[in-house]
Amino acid sequence: MGKFFGNPTPRCTQTCVARDIIQDCASRFWTEQHGSMSYLGLTTAFVMMAFGGIGADLMHAELKRTKMQNALDRAVLAAASIENERDAESVVREYFRVQDMEEALVGVTPVEDKAYRQVTAGGRQVMPTNFIQLLGIDNLQAEGLATAENGVTNIEIALILDISGSMTGRKIEQLKQAASTFVDNVLGPEASQQSTSVSIVPYNATVNMGTVLPGYIALDRQHDYSNCAVFAEAAFSGTALDASAPLEQLGQFDPYSNDVIAGQADRHWCHGGDTAAIVVHSSDPAALKDQIATLTAGGNTAIDVGMKWGVALLDPAARGVVGAMADDGLVDAGHAQRPDAYGTKETQKFIVLMTDGKNTTQYDLKPGLKSSDALTGIFVNTYGTEDLSDDDYSVRVDPVPGLAADHFPAWSQAISNFVMYFDTDHDGALDFAHKIEAMPDTAPRDLDVFLDKAVRLAALNDPRIDGVQQLLGVSIEGGPATSLHFAVRGDRNGPLADPGPVMNTGPVPGETWSFADLQAAAASAAGAGLGNGPHSYFWTRLGGDEDARYQPRIDGLETNSAHVYELTYNDLFHRFGTRVAADLLFARPYADGLIDWDRYQALRSPYRAIAGGAAADARLSRICGAAKREGVVVYAIGVEAPEEGRRAMRDCASSASHFFDVEGDELENTFSGIARNLTQLRLIQ
Repeated sequence: MGKFFGNPTPRCTQTCVARDIIQDCASRFWTEQHGSMSYLGLTTAFVMMAFGGIGADLMHAELKRTKMQNALDRAVLAAASIENERDAESVVREYFRVQDMEEALVGVTPVEDKAYRQVTAGGRQVMPTNFIQLLGIDNLQAEGLATAENGVTNIEIALILDISGSMTGRKIEQLKQAASTFVDNVLGPEASQQSTSVSIVPYNATVNMGTVLPGYIALDRQHDYSNCAVFAEAAFSGTALDASAPLEQLGQFDPYSNDVIAGQADRHWCHGGDTAAIVVHSSDPAALKDQIATLTAGGNTAIDVGMKWGVALLDPAARGVVGAMADDGLVDAGHAQRPDAYGTKETQKFIVLMTDGKNTTQYDLKPGLKSSDALTGIFVNTYGTEDLSDDDYSVRVDPVPGLAADHFPAWSQAISNFVMYFDTDHDGALDFAHKIEAMPDTAPRDLDVFLDKAVRLAALNDPRIDGVQQLLGVSIEGGPATSLHFAVRGDRNGPLADPGPVMNTGPVPGETWSFADLQAAAASAAGAGLGNGPHSYFWTRLGGDEDARYQPRIDGLETNSAHVYELTYNDLFHRFGTRVAADLLFARPYADGLIDWDRYQALRSPYRAIAGGAAADARLSRICGAAKREGVVVYAIGVEAPEEGRRAMRDCASSASHFFDVEGDELENTFSGIARNLTQLRLIQ
């Protein structure tokens, strides 16, 4: 910048000659009698000549001032460049020497450290006047000042990268190249690594915290297969993340796999391990680029979740997390106090957000299924090996097939005994029966309460019973005048008595046990971890054999109990895709009437939508707005994105000039341009 100052002086040789000439001409013009010029015309002419002369003086001065200011601007830009290895003052003086303006330079002030350089230079010139002397001003002075800087003291960057399914193919390769180039640009010079940190947040339908971050940010853990979080709606209205308040963990499931071999489900909603995991405030270009190189595309798109993580890593509330990671050697010690407070002059915060799509539906396991306490009734026998493909499964079937909870009527008096009828050859006719007697007056009067335990007792003692599907019916003796039969298979009357055999009072073609035996068998089952549950199991290993597919015991429990356990839904869907687990494990017992429709459907449709595209757009808008209000500069990139995605990116960006609508082959240049803006060499005065 520059300005003029007028200084009146008494004499100047050149200007005196000019003045004398003008005065002489005016005197002769005044005394001349020829012509017809009026006094008004004469006066106007003199005024025009005076102002024209003044304009010429000012124009001449402005040209010199502009030349000096241009020299100042060019000189400080060259001197302030981080790539310049020469002394800043000598660079500025050399520029003025080449312009033959050395006398105009009045001072150079450099300020620099390892990652930042600022150079200020001032100039002054005195320019004689020719016509303005008529007003008593003999010369003009012009002053100039220029300041250039390169880099800032501290830069915090969150690089938020779309790795959803639409990024498959050339797009993911273009992204990896562009992101790697960006890292080189902002961390390439060794000095920049002291002032700049980069966090990487890859996202698709969710964001993988990786194996390290959950040790510093609380996660309400329900399983150990993956580490993705579900944010509450209110979390998108603010930038901070409370590391001590446990985040809800996303369930483990693979909605895509159709492979019936356990362990082949590899498209889980949340990546396992450190695949596509968050990187926190790193200044190591090699480590950042190594992580970028591993990125693969797949899944839905949750831009809002990616943005939430990126903003949270720039919020000062994350300083405790970063500091603890620095103490453990996971973050450079020089970054232990990051993120810096908002509004700090020495620190600038940037987000670079990109997508090639739009927000789509986000899913999670249904609330009743994702808990670590939600058990499936499916037991696995691993045989003690790591290979999942050779495991055997035992599916607990319903206690008594086809029975409602109130199938049997409550007896009006204590039950004396009851007889269970079995059909072992599946011809619909009675083959044998077993009896439970010695029922105390304190025993339950509703057979629904303990029939499953009774059938378990029979199956444990009679090898001919291989499943509850063999139970035909039950006769109840409840007093001296009451003995009724209730059909189980093919029942037509519900709690009303059905025609059938009544053997309660005579010899039974089978064994007779007491109620005490029933209780002892139930206690033994509970001690074996079976609780008071069903008595029969569908064995997948014997599923093709109609006579052997149902067994009274869990496969391997007696001989290999250390390697047999009941699966949670997270366990099950880690092994099998949700599309195949139900048909593989439940279809056969369901067809046999041993699993009800609700249980079958719960396994067929285990997950639900937790956010649709419109809801995610609204959440994205809120978290972007919260970041911008705190002074975070947001660059947003739409790479061949649909209109919905471009609209969301425009809304998120700090301004129209911070949004880029590009083709895939332009992505690297776009990232490079943004990197230059972040650490650009620029005039600031």
